[in-house]
Amino acid sequence: MGSLLGDWPSYDPHNFSQLRPSDPSNPSKMSPATYHPTHNRTFPPPDQVITTGGKNILLRNFYERAEEKLVTPILDAVETKESCL
Repeated sequence: MGSLLGDWPSYDPHNFSQLRPSDPSNPSKMSPATYHPTHNRTFPPPDQVITTGGKNILLRNFYERAEEKLVTPILDAVETKESCL
């Protein structure tokens, strides 16, 4: 039994020697194996629209945390005033 990781691509050119013709004057028509589905479950719905948000998710998280830091002291101050009354 061969290695489970033996067929994975790598930077070693020897691993791809089967895809190069041995004789340059007679090129082979061999191509790497590709997956062709025999069903249509992989197609997205026809009315699907993929959009991106206005901000990067990291920037959005940064701004949300900054707003939380600003709002928390204000809420604490309001609660302190109410408890003094």
